[in-house]
Amino acid sequence: MTESTVSQQLTIPARYVRSMLAYAQARGCDSAELLASIGGQQSTLDGNQPFPAILYGELYHRIVELVHDDWIGILCGGQPRAGSLRLYCQTVVHCKTLAQVIERSEEFFENCRGFSVKQTVAIQGDTAVFKLAPLSNVSTAEFASLLQRTSPYVIKSTLLVWLGFSSWLIGQTIQADALYFTFGAPERNGNADRSDSYFNQTFCGYRIPAKYLQSPVTQTEDNIEEFIRKAPYYIFRDDGDDSLSHRVKTLLAKSIGEDCPTAEQMAERLHVSTTTLHRRLSSEESSYQKLKDESRMEAAIHYLN
Repeated sequence: MTESTVSQQLTIPARYVRSMLAYAQARGCDSAELLASIGGQQSTLDGNQPFPAILYGELYHRIVELVHDDWIGILCGGQPRAGSLRLYCQTVVHCKTLAQVIERSEEFFENCRGFSVKQTVAIQGDTAVFKLAPLSNVSTAEFASLLQRTSPYVIKSTLLVWLGFSSWLIGQTIQADALYFTFGAPERNGNADRSDSYFNQTFCGYRIPAKYLQSPVTQTEDNIEEFIRKAPYYIFRDDGDDSLSHRVKTLLAKSIGEDCPTAEQMAERLHVSTTTLHRRLSSEESSYQKLKDESRMEAAIHYLN
């Protein structure tokens, strides 16, 4: 694979990869061997260069196989039993709407071993505010201590994964209006935080338009294995890239294995006209056909790995 090919792939900040490797190291894995096994370069991490999402997904699955933990990189407060992620997906895909998913999710985490954290939602006018919250058997002090000792990158990736999972469930990308964190703004080495990130808040969570809660769940049990096999390749987005090209490639990655959406269908999902889609992609020195070709190539490399 050439350097130019790698640069065209979906990427994530190097800091998230370092956080994942640190988790694996703490669980007895050799982080250097893990990185080498997927063809990753330590120089990429040391230089804070964007890391290919395909390799990040490969790293994720290798660590899952080694430590038997489906929830690595996601704040859950414990160590759920292997297979719990699949069971969770099977539980929520039968919900009618995203609002019902949130209700059933709370029940799932309250009753399954290995969790101490759940996601709650509160309606505030036309917006819905999601928060990381303790289970009923976890005290406020215990939860505050958990957040304090958890890496900010794990908390951020947790919120992004929850947001991405909701997007997958309803078959459309949900754009967060704001992200909230209890910790202060971390120092940066090249990757700036989103302008809608707020630090030193009273909770960790995000805000979205409330209309999404009534969106129907479009996934079925038949799609779960494909979702788990791809995760977190297409669910984890670079929180510093808001370009239309990036959003289009994210949606294209989700449709791999199915009929690729036409430009008209993609424009409808993004709530823009087809003319606007082509014009904005052109302004980013790209095109819909080019993005489709890149997505197919990256998916092929992913499955070959």
